[in-house]
Amino acid sequence: MHKGTAVAALLILLPLLSYDLARRIATSLIWRVTTIDVTKMTQDEALQLLKLGNNVFLTGSAGSGKTYLLNRYIRYLRRHKVGVSVTASTGLAATHLNGRTIHSWSGIGVREAMSKTDLNKLQRDKRVRKRYRKTKVLIIDEVSMIHAYQLDLIDQVARHMLEPLLPFGGLQVVLCGDFFQLPPVASDSTPSRGFAFDSIAWDTAGFYTCYLHEQHRQGNDPLLNVLNDIRSGNTGEHTKVPLRTRYKKAPVGTVLPTKLFARNINVDSINHKALHDLKGTENLFNMKTQGSDPLVDALIRTCPAPSELKLKAEAKVMFVKNASDGSYVNGTLGSVKSFDSNGMPVVETFDGQVVVAEYDDWKYEEDDRVLATISQVPLKLAWAITVHKSQGMTLDAAEIDLSDAFEPGMGYVALSRVRALSGLNLLGLNETALSVHPQILQRDSEFQSQSDAAVQQLATLSDAERTRQQTDTMLDRFQGKCVTEKQPVHQASANNTTPVSTQPVASALKKAYQPWEDTDDKLLEALYNDNQSINTIARQLQRGHGAIRSRLKKLTLISPAETKNYPQTEKQTYTEHSLSTPLKETQNLLRQKKSIESIAALRGLAKDTVISHIESLQQKKHLPDISYLVKSIDNFEEIRQIFKQTDSRDLPPIREKMRGTTPYYILRLVRLISEIPNRPDNPD
Repeated sequence: MHKGTAVAALLILLPLLSYDLARRIATSLIWRVTTIDVTKMTQDEALQLLKLGNNVFLTGSAGSGKTYLLNRYIRYLRRHKVGVSVTASTGLAATHLNGRTIHSWSGIGVREAMSKTDLNKLQRDKRVRKRYRKTKVLIIDEVSMIHAYQLDLIDQVARHMLEPLLPFGGLQVVLCGDFFQLPPVASDSTPSRGFAFDSIAWDTAGFYTCYLHEQHRQGNDPLLNVLNDIRSGNTGEHTKVPLRTRYKKAPVGTVLPTKLFARNINVDSINHKALHDLKGTENLFNMKTQGSDPLVDALIRTCPAPSELKLKAEAKVMFVKNASDGSYVNGTLGSVKSFDSNGMPVVETFDGQVVVAEYDDWKYEEDDRVLATISQVPLKLAWAITVHKSQGMTLDAAEIDLSDAFEPGMGYVALSRVRALSGLNLLGLNETALSVHPQILQRDSEFQSQSDAAVQQLATLSDAERTRQQTDTMLDRFQGKCVTEKQPVHQASANNTTPVSTQPVASALKKAYQPWEDTDDKLLEALYNDNQSINTIARQLQRGHGAIRSRLKKLTLISPAETKNYPQTEKQTYTEHSLSTPLKETQNLLRQKKSIESIAALRGLAKDTVISHIESLQQKKHLPDISYLVKSIDNFEEIRQIFKQTDSRDLPPIREKMRGTTPYYILRLVRLISEIPNRPDNPD
């Protein structure tokens, strides 16, 4: 039967069925229909999009090769001498890419807001300033653990440090993660304010979605079907059947299983009993405090280390803070081997490193003054750990109890840690464990559609045009270097496809070792007289920067003293020919007087992404007349007046004055139209 006919027939029958059965059939049908037509993006296609300099959201299920692809891109950037900063939302996740936490890198720390004083203080910090200026590409892994307000703070700081009118200050930002993982941890002092994709920064940055599908962790294991059922919202008795085969059964193999539990109280009970059962002397480490009681109490509530830490030799432990020297990070597992002459625990981590765990500080600072401090050995017992703490781990064997799972997504996170069903010992399961947040189900469908659209857009570029755009991105925007070494052979590519060259700029040096001819000299002189940069001249003549400078000196076009000072890049100007394909398509639809909603539907884009295209066209001075869009905004004049009265470009206060009823893309559109000089409908 044709797929459309089957859908129509079932829609007629659904009203005759019970609500529960109808819901299950509809969910299953919708999932199967929507996933059949998805154009699955390959790792090589995602890599090509990354090389074009787009802001990218890289996603896919656990084991789909996200980290592998990121490492490929990082190697490509470093080979071309491009400044790339690798970060993650947690210390443990950062170690997978040899990076650091985004909170530390960006300078936002644990702040919930950034005042002008905070921003100016960061601006004066030479290390922070140098860090931003050296960076062209910012990678943030495990983005699902970042609050919306935190991503907005990162954007705010980057704009302050670099270009204030560009998203993230003009950096290429690559977000990586899977929103089926657990959401950002909320507390009494920092209640959840939404997922990262709820942020203004997400909307304004115009992220391209790269959704990887191929599975490399579980392969064809029955556990993969369980995980896919959870991701699709299509769980039922069929999902529980393979799980029942692992109910209270020891994992296959000799690896000691890691115990995962939903709640801290269960974890604490198991850890305390395991410590009690160990032979040997118990060592006690008490927390030290200094400062006013309210501030100290606030620090203690948020500190992951216990006020009283009891340890014995052979105790299983986890570090709960990043070491200043990088010897361990928050989440590093190990065991206490002994205690040194000062009584401090000597820990051997699971990767074989030996570390003496010393007292470390958690501080509350204000205006460069320390108002409160607590000190404790940054360890906690870890025979058992919470599901939250397990994110990012890959386990050969695990003992998991989900009988008191209390948050959607918890079961998916726990089960996806295990490589195979045979490595699972399931102690318990409830219905919540197999559920996911309904908002995530909806957004995941959108992400897959956006990824499909990105594949189609990439296919519109010829190999030559794609290479040209990647070369422009590498040399002009990223100010990278040409390299000529041989193309490296990728070891067992994660998707087992023929590797695509990671060096588009190498072809720009075809004449690197050829003698100069009269035609070359004439072109060089013409480009020089036209005030073109070294990058542009090198690209035109297909030679290296050093060769260009040497030839300019030999032709006496520049003096030896001017050689080093000749500009490598010029102030970028844009012709319509130089616009990227996505911008050209949006530009053409604007010329046809299409609405924002129509453009978004035709292009398969979010409306905020369309606004980002319009902002880019305005910045590049190739925006058609969009005054016709004013008529589509019922309260245009009201919003415009609020912008004028507030005397600010910031959107949150404007939206608050509109009582939160106006979408951000409308506010951005009004702001943009109002700022266009000589606007026909502008009464000012």
